[in-house]
Amino acid sequence: MKKLILLTVLVLAALPLSAKPYFKGQKEYLRECRSCHGSSQFFLGKFTPERWAELLKDKGKKLAFNHIKTGNSAEYFKSKQYLKRIEYFQAYVTHYFKKAKKQ
Repeated sequence: MKKLILLTVLVLAALPLSAKPYFKGQKEYLRECRSCHGSSQFFLGKFTPERWAELLKDKGKKLAFNHIKTGNSAEYFKSKQYLKRIEYFQAYVTHYFKKAKKQ
């Protein structure tokens, strides 16, 4: 019984470490973007997949530039955190459009 409990705890502890990149991207959106842009379902659908690809290429430089230019969340978009996590947001956008295409 103790082994089963220990195994369950270890598995549950390891789950966040192996989270899919798009889940991490969704979490980043919720943490950093939702306060200004609202629901991700609504916001992501405002642009085409091609437009998102353009905004997110080169580690999201164009997306960052647009936010810095307007003064919105400039501190975040100049941070190392943004550069580390932009790949997760890219995965989230890609996953969103693949899922939408299937429906």
